[in-house]
Amino acid sequence: MNFGFDEPRRMIWLNAMLQGIFDEVEPDLFIGDGPDAVAWGLVSSWSAQYSVSYVMVHNANTASRALHEVHDYLTQSVASLLYRLGDSDDHGLCLDNDSAYRRCARRLVGDADGIAALDPSAVRLQRYRCRKLPPKTSFLFCAPLVRPAGVIEYARAARRIRAQYPSVDFMLAGWPESGRDRVDPHRISSWIEQGVVQYLGHLDDVRDAMGQAAVFVAPSHRPRICPTELKAMAMGRPLVATRFGSHRCTVHHSENGYVVHPGCVDSLEWAMRHFIGQPQLRETMGANSRKRAVTEFAASLVTDRLLELMELPKSSVQPPPLPTG
Repeated sequence: MNFGFDEPRRMIWLNAMLQGIFDEVEPDLFIGDGPDAVAWGLVSSWSAQYSVSYVMVHNANTASRALHEVHDYLTQSVASLLYRLGDSDDHGLCLDNDSAYRRCARRLVGDADGIAALDPSAVRLQRYRCRKLPPKTSFLFCAPLVRPAGVIEYARAARRIRAQYPSVDFMLAGWPESGRDRVDPHRISSWIEQGVVQYLGHLDDVRDAMGQAAVFVAPSHRPRICPTELKAMAMGRPLVATRFGSHRCTVHHSENGYVVHPGCVDSLEWAMRHFIGQPQLRETMGANSRKRAVTEFAASLVTDRLLELMELPKSSVQPPPLPTG
């Protein structure tokens, strides 16, 4: 669904495909995870004459911003109309954070009736248990190795800090991606050869790497919560994250970490230096991270809240315990 409302032939094809899915499945509920999925799911369910009880817009800030940037008045009107379907008496519109709530209420549906704010991001606390912080100052970056993830800023800040504190460790975990946003592999190799970072490769399980880290760094330019960020919180790690989008939901400045400006190496370096030689600060902020993960991002809490918003009974069946470690 990665195309706009200004591609009519693909719009017709997608609508026909989704109508076929509705005819085959005959759903009682529809949850669209993403702005495009919601828009097309709504219009297709209406075309197939199925009543939709609930819809969800994940990362609605991006959806609203994209609509705002469309200059064609007709295209923008059609897009807004699709989202307005979620504000009728028979539908609900669920947004993923308070910022998205305000933005979409103003630009997409006109008011706040029928809209609920819920962040669907969650972490399984049984799997990601709190671990004791290492005595040594160490930082971990774990994300796709692309420019919007902030990996270049992380490496530059690490180079500056290591010039003064050569014993501080800067771990780098991730996987290269193709496309225009990718970071040149030769550049990454030079960081490794010069000792700027310790490359851990692509990790299927981040728990061991998180156990070696005292601070988790997420200098992303993207407006979505990184799942690894929630895992770091659950394992009791303080965070350094950007002042961008959903990261504001996870990091409270000076409480469980520091919030920095995206793309600003100076701001990132400043925040990371605060943790050097201050084990008590790391312990306090790490404990606050774990507390926020338990009280706000536990998978069971998020699931129950979503079922409540959809007016569905909560499940009495508890999942089996997951292996620890």
